[in-house]
Amino acid sequence: MYKGQVSCDSNDVEIILKQKDAAIYGPNEAAKQSKSSFPDKLAIASLQSKKIAEDFLLNKPAPPLVIEKWYPISFWNLELKNKVVLVDFWGVWCGPCIREIPFLQDLHNRYSSKGLVVIGVHTPNKKELVQEFMTKNSMSYLVGIDYENKTAELYYVSGYPTIYIVDQQGLIRAIDPPKKDIEKLITSLIDDATGGSH
Repeated sequence: MYKGQVSCDSNDVEIILKQKDAAIYGPNEAAKQSKSSFPDKLAIASLQSKKIAEDFLLNKPAPPLVIEKWYPISFWNLELKNKVVLVDFWGVWCGPCIREIPFLQDLHNRYSSKGLVVIGVHTPNKKELVQEFMTKNSMSYLVGIDYENKTAELYYVSGYPTIYIVDQQGLIRAIDPPKKDIEKLITSLIDDATGGSH
């Protein structure tokens, strides 16, 4: 597992990559390598992390959600059986995550009655801001606070936002798909279960 990796920002990743280069090339050459190729390396690291997640999780049972607290309901009211589940790993401090919220809210509004459950798994970082943030941004889909990043570790999350699509049998069917494909994936899974009448 990549314990703690989920909280790395680009500066942390750059430090890790510099250390790796120093071991391979020596310190002087490593500085040149890192300066010229950091954006490429960051992209490669992201792709490698996604590949690891796909190798371990794609078309396999979704790991449990290890949640400290749920908003706006309690765990005991959560029913995921025979549902398509979109799990979004996010944080209130993450600009790209915030930009995704209207899209996710729209999916929730249009498909929750047809068998979709949208769940935002928020990092423990700045968790005290979540409830007020949800109110201000009219978020009505489920949000859970990740307990000590345990859920992110189980899902091999390496950056935010990251989206997983889980089918009605509890199998992970997509990991961080392109935004343009997400609705199509959801409707396809709903159609498969309902015989094409969503």
